[in-house]
Amino acid sequence: MAKGKYAGIIDTLPRSFGESPDYQAKINAVKLAILQQENQHGLELTSEGSEEYTLQITAMLDVLNDHLIKAVNGDRYATKLAAAYADVRKVKNALETQEKKTNLILAAYEQLVVDQFEAEGTSTIKFDSGGNVRVDTAPHAVVKDKEANRKWAMSNGLENSLSLPWQTVNALTKEALLRGEVLPDGVEAEARPKVVFTKG
Repeated sequence: MAKGKYAGIIDTLPRSFGESPDYQAKINAVKLAILQQENQHGLELTSEGSEEYTLQITAMLDVLNDHLIKAVNGDRYATKLAAAYADVRKVKNALETQEKKTNLILAAYEQLVVDQFEAEGTSTIKFDSGGNVRVDTAPHAVVKDKEANRKWAMSNGLENSLSLPWQTVNALTKEALLRGEVLPDGVEAEARPKVVFTKG
């Protein structure tokens, strides 16, 4: 049951986590894996153990970053800089892969927490350590008809709030430059270098 200023509204709205069907399927697989562990005996990671692992990982990453900074030993040779850049990209890619996995597990736990809090009729769990986990539910807008929404905004004096997504403006600017045309109003072009790394 929702509390606060949206208490009379939340229960009338459909509940959604806002995930795409494909991503929700991945979340569901992780939720199933989490719940299937209930009756199995094995290594249980405590909050203290989790904190210790996190501190160790952070310390190792600090050492790795320090090595990456010192990788070229002050030499300004393109070959050394490019090789060091490639090494940093490899580390970044590995971290991004792990972050995606962690985000998936986090999303699974978030949904399980919401479901269980609802089942138990609670909205907050307080820990002896002083922290807490709570569920706050608020309305969230989802634009289903962009044209209808644009017309509504214009008829309600919000036309100055309307803007094209950056990706669209950028694509239109590149096309205009290639065709030798004038850039869209209010837009300037600049040359922005981008280093590209291709895995071997």
